Amino acid sequence: MKCTACGATEGLSPYGSGYWQCDTCGALMRAETDPNGVQPHEPGAKLDAGKVKAGVLSDFALALMEVAKVGTFGANKYSRGGWQSVENAEERYFDAEWRHLLKSRHEDIDQDSGLLHLAHQCWNTLARLELRLRRGENDLLLLRRGA
Repeated sequence: MKCTACGATEGLSPYGSGYWQCDTCGALMRAETDPNGVQPHEPGAKLDAGKVKAGVLSDFALALMEVAKVGTFGANKYSRGGWQSVENAEERYFDAEWRHLLKSRHEDIDQDSGLLHLAHQCWNTLARLELRLRRGENDLLLLRRGA
């Protein structure tokens, strides 16, 4: 097993039920197990019990494609990834999120992009979430990252 925070492969101690703590950096990680009880080095083992099922995002394929269109519009209008360098980004994306929310009460389509206001609102929410997670100031978020 390897620490997901610092990469240490030694000094991992059991911590409560189903968790390990890294002695080097103190990060908590969920113990990896096979949901069918197959031992780690046996054929057919897949240590994914309790892991996030990221595939559930495919349930939102249409919505995520609309958000991707907003991201594409922004990349073409400004620069790809440039949103990450905007000064006071969280506050400004919060304001943009609300502008699109308020406009969506009276019109569905953003006049500038031709895309749904709701998709713009979602993009701004995702941008704020991504920036907050990257900041890593919340201990609960750090715990979840290491899981």
